[in-house]
Amino acid sequence: MITANLTAALVAANGGADENSLAVRVISIYESDPLFEFYHTASSISSAGAQEVNADTVFRIGSISKLFTVYTLLLRGGFDIFEDPVTKYVPELRQIADCHDFNPLEDVDWKDITVGALASQLSGILRDYNHADLATQGLPIEAIGLPPLPPGDIPKCDGNETQPTCSRQEFFQGLPKQPPVFPVWATPAYSNSNFRILSYVVEAMTKTDFGATVENEVLQPLGLSNTYTLKPTDSLGIIPDGDSSWGQDVGQDLPTAGFYSSVKDLCNLGRAILGASQLTMAESRRWLKPLSHTASLLKSIGMPWEIFRQPTTDHVVDFYTKGGGLGAYNSIVVLIPDYDVIFSVLTAGPDIYLVSNAAEIVRQNIMPVLDAAAREQAKSQYVGDYCVSSHGNITDHMTLSIDQGPGILIENWISSGQDLLAAASNYAVSTGSGPLQTLRIYPTGLETPGKVAFRAAFNTSDPSPSDANGIFSPGVDAWGDVDSLVYGQKPTDLFLFQVDSHGIAQTIECSALRKELPRC
Repeated sequence: MITANLTAALVAANGGADENSLAVRVISIYESDPLFEFYHTASSISSAGAQEVNADTVFRIGSISKLFTVYTLLLRGGFDIFEDPVTKYVPELRQIADCHDFNPLEDVDWKDITVGALASQLSGILRDYNHADLATQGLPIEAIGLPPLPPGDIPKCDGNETQPTCSRQEFFQGLPKQPPVFPVWATPAYSNSNFRILSYVVEAMTKTDFGATVENEVLQPLGLSNTYTLKPTDSLGIIPDGDSSWGQDVGQDLPTAGFYSSVKDLCNLGRAILGASQLTMAESRRWLKPLSHTASLLKSIGMPWEIFRQPTTDHVVDFYTKGGGLGAYNSIVVLIPDYDVIFSVLTAGPDIYLVSNAAEIVRQNIMPVLDAAAREQAKSQYVGDYCVSSHGNITDHMTLSIDQGPGILIENWISSGQDLLAAASNYAVSTGSGPLQTLRIYPTGLETPGKVAFRAAFNTSDPSPSDANGIFSPGVDAWGDVDSLVYGQKPTDLFLFQVDSHGIAQTIECSALRKELPRC
């Protein structure tokens, strides 16, 4: 189905399958082979480039470059650097901050802008310096109602192919003339200039060219042999006919949009992030968190993640993504931490929406498969009966099962001959929470060799007449109940599994009961 849907998307694309090339790769961090691959080569391509798209074919990846920039900062400076004012690393910004009286309508407050504000798109500064300025586009200015400009107001450098790229000196000469878009930390607003400045932070830390630092710190250690900071040999890349921007020199905008890569390398970068190959697990988890929201309930922003949320009937899945586009190239890499799965989609051709259409097809098709696989894995590892007998009689018994709900259901729980599910329900009623509906356990991510920790959620029916769909409904407060009930300083919602070398549970223990139940 997924192959047929991707093929149909190519046929329906602007320019069709003849003019659009497509590469798709899906991996799990636990598997060496991809879970899914799809490659299509347009017939309308340059003879100088690759003649067949595969996992190693190089595309321009546009703003996915920003992901490499932030990753490099994390490797070199850790999270501490994101708290530093950017003026600590960029002397030109110190000079701008000190050179004149501050006007909040005209001047960026550089003293309050941190490295983290830049990395998370919360700096409030201009989007692009001179890029695609209408004054440089050869438009009939007066005919479209724009006033003529004095020569000093017309940019002499730019980010497109009509003018030379702006040097560092030119960038900082013009930057003070640009008003802020928002106050710092007010709201996310996309800015390529943020990441150009971040490359200067990297260079100040390393005393080395930004591209060389990325090569030494990221590309070589991770074996990303098909990722480049400079244009590679044409034969490695897919090059659409016409003005594709394959060879466009973006100059010092490399950290914002200049990289080249393949779907295989982008998936392996995602593998390194989710698997904490270079960061610690704590650093990786901290990085994969939102820092601000957008006007959409389904989209948040991180560093530099664009985070989409998929609501399901019983839980929410977060997709940590970074997209990009340059010329005829469009791209996206997607990390799904809940399942430790990554996928990447790269396109080359006239249809700018093919990348998002293909990514949506992948998402819709793989999510039911991943959910089913997760349920099957939980079933094989944990589901079953656990019990203790005394004098031939079962005194303690717990039954774990998988239904259509989230987590693992505790279907039956007898302790010392007493029905603990009934007791828990009576206790919930006595505290005003309503009777117990289900008791489910969820993995916490805490484990040692041979032991895995789960926490339980006691799901009760709300006896109040409040709107169950309202934003202040008690149903959205489950996170606040974790670890809330203890017995003898032991949490009643903590369950520990002893597992064998294959991860198969051999015993279960409720911490508060201080009793271990082996499989029956």
